[in-house]
Amino acid sequence: MILAVLGFVVLLAALALLVAVLALVRSLPGMGFLNPLVEPVWDGLADMWAYKTRTVLQTLGVMLGSASASFSIVAYSGVTPHTVVSSCPSGVTSSPRKLRLA
Repeated sequence: MILAVLGFVVLLAALALLVAVLALVRSLPGMGFLNPLVEPVWDGLADMWAYKTRTVLQTLGVMLGSASASFSIVAYSGVTPHTVVSSCPSGVTSSPRKLRLA
């Protein structure tokens, strides 16, 4: 839970820094050649700010989708006896066994 909050705080700090840099680039004279690069990012950040709930839900969906894909790859690749023994709490002595996926 603490890592999730810390990650969210870091994400917000990175977004704030990006907004500050984009605002600086937009305000500098002679930086018009960067407008084709800056404007889409600026519009995207404005949309993220306008639709906060959608942004949070999409971010959560990407995180859950990535986690489920990683879990599926691990689950379908098979579990070896070494992983069963190494995942046991310390002090537990049991013979390694193969886990079978249905």
